[in-house]
Amino acid sequence: MRNVAAAAIVFGVSAVYWQGVSMVSGAAEPWDSPAYGIAYLVALAIALAAGLVIGRAAWLIGLAISFAQIPVMLWNGDGAVGNMAAAGLIILAALTLPLIGVAALGTIIRKRRAR
Repeated sequence: MRNVAAAAIVFGVSAVYWQGVSMVSGAAEPWDSPAYGIAYLVALAIALAAGLVIGRAAWLIGLAISFAQIPVMLWNGDGAVGNMAAAGLIILAALTLPLIGVAALGTIIRKRRAR
């Protein structure tokens, strides 16, 4: 249950972050931002920090950060799911993998510090 609560917090923080990326760039979808590469590097830093703080459930952290882009896209768009929805989910799933890896690294560092 603690993992789900932690993931919910990470999801909320990430949704606010991705909304900020959209607002600053003027893009409805965060990945349409011209600075998405930089924004994604910040997302990796969020994953590392979450792994260090939470210390478990790296896969949930990665999912939460990546998939927090969905409500931002729905909020900023017309709320409709277009014909690219399946492709978008596949892309978000692929973007999750590095986030999981970095969150896992944060978890490992936390555990080694605790020893």
